[in-house]
Amino acid sequence: MKLGVVLLILLSMVANAATAQESGHVYRVGFLWLGRQDGGGPGVTLASFRAGMQELGYTEGQNLKIVVRDAYGDVDKLDDAAAELVALKVDAIVTSGTAPSLAAKDATTKIPIVFGGSADPVGRGVVDSLARPGGNVTGLARELAIDKAMGVLAEIVPGEHRLGLIFHSRNMPASYVPVFLNERAEAARKLGMTLVPEPVSETEPLKNAFADMSAKGVDAVLITNDAFFIPHQAELMAWALEHHIPTVCLSRFWAQAGCLASYGEDEALLYRQAATIVDKILRGARPSDIPVQQSTTFKLFVNRKTAQALGLTIPASVLALADGVIE
Repeated sequence: MKLGVVLLILLSMVANAATAQESGHVYRVGFLWLGRQDGGGPGVTLASFRAGMQELGYTEGQNLKIVVRDAYGDVDKLDDAAAELVALKVDAIVTSGTAPSLAAKDATTKIPIVFGGSADPVGRGVVDSLARPGGNVTGLARELAIDKAMGVLAEIVPGEHRLGLIFHSRNMPASYVPVFLNERAEAARKLGMTLVPEPVSETEPLKNAFADMSAKGVDAVLITNDAFFIPHQAELMAWALEHHIPTVCLSRFWAQAGCLASYGEDEALLYRQAATIVDKILRGARPSDIPVQQSTTFKLFVNRKTAQALGLTIPASVLALADGVIE
């Protein structure tokens, strides 16, 4: 191989290793999420974002500092948490969920914001459009598979059902709630199911939600992806079994916690992709010029142990499509 070619290859390798950093400069990236009442960390989302930044050449303690802020499970505290990041003059803010994204958007029009996952970001007012997000916000749309998740449940538990929908009522603008419910109700109707909304918030015990749905004759439940529910996964799954109600969720982590089935985006992949967007911004790209990405990879997981506890048999057609079966 000629010396000139070798030199070009070596220069290319050095350039790729250094694209993430300016000499001596430490980038500060905020990470904002709703948080947990017990003060626990964001788990897989932050870990995946960190891994993504590492792959792009950023090393914490050298050229990167990630500053985490949360609201300890209280939406009302998000504005203050976002304001703290703005006051620290971070180079970018990564958000997890719609409510944190809106709080960050309200807090600054200058600092770039990248949402690692927001359901219907246009409808909920996070961005102007997917192709042209506008302003200082862009990111990744999620929960695109919520209607498909209903379909999976319908295959496992066929027949007409009253489908309970547990959602965090304060993780979306109040004006958007009717839109969200109407869309879900129409999707349920096409599957022969009647939607029974069950909004919850920080002010009421979650245990009451399953008791309430059971009293309403709900015979299956869809649980939305929301940081508010994460600390209560085990309890929610136990209450579902207590009331003998099949559940469908939107993340494999829920299936691992006991949800009968989950169908949704790969959360780890979403936040690795968020790192890619942040990297572009740190190198000079404007959020308004980066279209919102939509997931193309969805995973189906089923929990056979939960099915057995409910006296259900998971159809072969569902097992054939599953990316994982939890025994």
